[in-house]
Amino acid sequence: MPNSEVHGTVQSRATWADAALVALVVLGGATIYETAVALGALSVGPEPGRGPASEGVVVAAALLALFVGAVASFANASRPRPDDGVVWPLLAPAAASFVVARFFTFDPYYAPTLRRSSEDGSVSPWWILALAAAALAVGALTRARPRYGAILTCSLLVLCALTAFAVRLGH
Repeated sequence: MPNSEVHGTVQSRATWADAALVALVVLGGATIYETAVALGALSVGPEPGRGPASEGVVVAAALLALFVGAVASFANASRPRPDDGVVWPLLAPAAASFVVARFFTFDPYYAPTLRRSSEDGSVSPWWILALAAAALAVGALTRARPRYGAILTCSLLVLCALTAFAVRLGH
């Protein structure tokens, strides 16, 4: 095999792993932000519909990170020998952590009252619990069986994106 082909394969592998790492970091930051909102460190606005500062940017970045992570996981699963680096098993739990934190944040729709998105929302607490448990299982599977784990990580990240969006539906 010519040297350029070997280098291209290594570079491609690193590029997808880098994309997954960026997604992981963004999801971690978004989870910290949503946790701060849920704990009351960042407050909803004084009138209905006013969320905490930069909420739209943080949620948009997290949703984009979920998409990037899903694509990177799919690309990893498509390889003849999937990468088994440390970032891959962390993606699913990080995605679920963001969704769980978002589920317990205060809903700006009801501002200035402190009503959580989890209170009488369109997403069941049982769904959130099942999603979190599935994310932990997918993370463990990804460590043990990278190809199968990557496929399930891709699917779980899509479910997390849909759930994160749905948490605020049905006011």
